[in-house]
Amino acid sequence: ERPNRFTLICNIKGTLQKAYLPNPGRLWELLLPGARVFLENKSRGFTVWATEKKGHIIMLHTHYTNKLAEALIRDGAIPSLKGCRIKDKEVTLGHSRIDLLISNKDKTYPLEVKSCTLFGKKIAMFPDAVSKRATRHLYTLSEHNGMVLFVVQSPEPEAFLPEFHIDPEFSSTLYTLRTSVRPLAISIRWDEKLRFQFVDELYIPWHIYEQESHDRGIYMLVLEFPEPINLLIGSLGSLHFQRGYYIYAGSGKKALSKRIVRHLRRPKKTHWHIDHLTEVARKITPIPIRTSTLTECDLAETLGTIFERVHGFGSSDCQCQGHLFYSPENPFRRPAFVDTIIDFRINTLERFL
Repeated sequence: ERPNRFTLICNIKGTLQKAYLPNPGRLWELLLPGARVFLENKSRGFTVWATEKKGHIIMLHTHYTNKLAEALIRDGAIPSLKGCRIKDKEVTLGHSRIDLLISNKDKTYPLEVKSCTLFGKKIAMFPDAVSKRATRHLYTLSEHNGMVLFVVQSPEPEAFLPEFHIDPEFSSTLYTLRTSVRPLAISIRWDEKLRFQFVDELYIPWHIYEQESHDRGIYMLVLEFPEPINLLIGSLGSLHFQRGYYIYAGSGKKALSKRIVRHLRRPKKTHWHIDHLTEVARKITPIPIRTSTLTECDLAETLGTIFERVHGFGSSDCQCQGHLFYSPENPFRRPAFVDTIIDFRINTLERFL
């Protein structure tokens, strides 16, 4: 369990222990129940260093990623940074602190290092949560012809993109400033002893960003209900909703972000079936998916293989049996649901590579 961003509850030989997690990311796809984690036990307690996903060790310790980058630059392992040397660390530029100052011949560049743990089969994306700080760093770097190095903690991806589903502002900023801030992405392989090996530089397929990042697509809403409740849902009449979680599949073909904002607003005039639920849910977690090809019916079909469907809900204008689904447990703790997010957000982009 993860009670807060920097604490992980781990089962260590049958005993539950708190461990410090030096990573503020969401990590939905990594920290699933039963996931194997690598811990260091010091006098102050346990620290999480890494986890395992599908046979690969994934480094989670963001601070150590900076040391990794320093070692790769010193050894000349990154082709695009060959010949560079490190002049300084933790450099203050304006209102930002940048990780490294590197030089090549008579030129000096600030370089920010970002650890990337979000990836599908062939594509990695950053960030996995909205990061105003990362966006601010881009503007600072652009004033000094700087670079940003994305360290992908897996050997599998072949390409890298900014995560435009999660953080459109960061993504558009990186795209706009890409001539004044040089983005680089590399992949890393880790072994069981947490030794690293440089794998490759990844290319950035900007044509995919240009095509798929527009503010339209589909979405899921995860709604939490701590107690059962009966609600009058338009033509469906009175429906009983159980304690647990409901997952709704919808679309915003022209203004996806505005559609989601409307769902989160309270109070509001009820128009769709889902409006009755969003008014009373204890917590709503939106999952936007920007896409030019996928439909809410595609999403509903997949969700129907994982969860119990509420028949007739939210599907009055299509042939689907329903666009609302029930889970007695938190769906983010179910691998099949997290895999669905990755498939619809990332893996579907492979067709455009």
